[in-house]
Amino acid sequence: MTMGCSTLELDADEDDVDVRDWALDDPDGQDLDRVREIRDEVRTRVNGLFDEIDRELP
Repeated sequence: MTMGCSTLELDADEDDVDVRDWALDDPDGQDLDRVREIRDEVRTRVNGLFDEIDRELP
């Protein structure tokens, strides 16, 4: 799993690579309220990802 533009360097055809593009806004230059919204969205998505991984573990 990776986050950011480094996913462009991955060979997504490999079975062991899970690439997800969350298309989050760049917080650079945003007002504080928008940065907090982006932060909260990242937190929600990461928590959801961990929940998904937990469900897939034996």
